[in-house]
Amino acid sequence: MKTVSIVLCTYNGGKYLAQQLDTILQQSYPLFEIIVQDDGSTDDTIDIVLSYKEKYPIITLIQNVHNLGPNINFLTGIERAKGDYIALSDQDDVWDPTKIAELVHTMEQTGKAVGFCRSREFSEDGSIEVFFDERTPNYSMERMIFGDSMAPGHTMIIRRSFVPELSVEKYRALDSGGHDEFIALMAAANESLCLCNKVLVRYRRHSTQASAGRDRSFTFRNNWFSIGVVALKSYRRKKNVMEEFFTKRLQFFSALPIHNPSLNNALRLAYLFSHRSLVNYFRLTALCVRLRRKIFFTTEMPPRKLLIRSFFFPLYCATYFRDQCLTSKLSQ
Repeated sequence: MKTVSIVLCTYNGGKYLAQQLDTILQQSYPLFEIIVQDDGSTDDTIDIVLSYKEKYPIITLIQNVHNLGPNINFLTGIERAKGDYIALSDQDDVWDPTKIAELVHTMEQTGKAVGFCRSREFSEDGSIEVFFDERTPNYSMERMIFGDSMAPGHTMIIRRSFVPELSVEKYRALDSGGHDEFIALMAAANESLCLCNKVLVRYRRHSTQASAGRDRSFTFRNNWFSIGVVALKSYRRKKNVMEEFFTKRLQFFSALPIHNPSLNNALRLAYLFSHRSLVNYFRLTALCVRLRRKIFFTTEMPPRKLLIRSFFFPLYCATYFRDQCLTSKLSQ
């Protein structure tokens, strides 16, 4: 039987931590170790962890000497784990009892480096609007080169042999997004990311969590004119941000010793986005049309709408960058 490590990163999470630890300890799949890596909590987080550690020897508490921030905290925690598989945990979610068993099964069936399941948001205090996307996540490299990972960290499991690809140095070199986006991108670039298409996590949303400030209120009225106006305004305002974003991704992924069709397509997209000219714009439009079944949620979109959306995607995707400044802050 494959061994599984849990990496749970904490920072002032005492309010919900005990409930999350209970759902981890109640997993149907036996766990090898639970690493709780704390980033300088000043509430009762440490006391809670120590009380559980007395009852459950598989728990190890690591207290960082300096505050690392959530992304570096997770990546260094992953490096410490010794199990065949490493599952990531936030400090305030609720896991289905079969989560680890289902993820291990998926990994064993597919042989991929990184797997993830689905999660459903909930808010006990009503402080955050919750949302569940019914669509099957699109986790192709061609889609994920645009950011906003389809594989949230709290749903992930990682094969330990892949951990050397997830170093802090590589994360800092990419200089974009959170740890979960970085992990998913590295797996997708290697064509080694897989989905367990079951909801196995209840993802708690509340106003004090690290991602609570992300703006998810962006919506369109249901007509093409409104979509076009908003997309054009967004593109004009954010084209410089987009160019810098894709330049960094182009440099990073071009330097990796990886060659496969998905990554080549993503690099071509990044190149055309980062080298603006009228000729390249039309080349980019043609490429988006050709890759439309890789970029979009094709099973939920009628063919005609898919074609039209892909044609305007070089403008429309500017709307994805509304969180760019916040994303940069969260990645520190």
